[in-house]
Amino acid sequence: MLLILREELKMNNDVYAQRKKYSKDRLKQLKDPDLIKSRPYWKYISNVTMIEPCHKQWDGLVLQHDDPWWKKHFPPNGSECRCRVTAVRAKEYTEQTAPSD
Repeated sequence: MLLILREELKMNNDVYAQRKKYSKDRLKQLKDPDLIKSRPYWKYISNVTMIEPCHKQWDGLVLQHDDPWWKKHFPPNGSECRCRVTAVRAKEYTEQTAPSD
């Protein structure tokens, strides 16, 4: 039983490491100057099936790409986080403000 738990923990850690790498690569894509020109806002998207309770409030949040909020909240936000961010056009921005922590 202990061996199974250790293997599960190792697998979870490996998956989290993969998510962090994907996130780093995604952030690099989103910061592409050509993309920022056409889609200067980022939208936070929560995974409906695997949602962290505190992330639900961020679902659909659209902020400017350089808003300081992204430095702390760009996914993954925890080992079980399945959230993601996508670039969107200015028309999707509704002058939302970053939520306070």
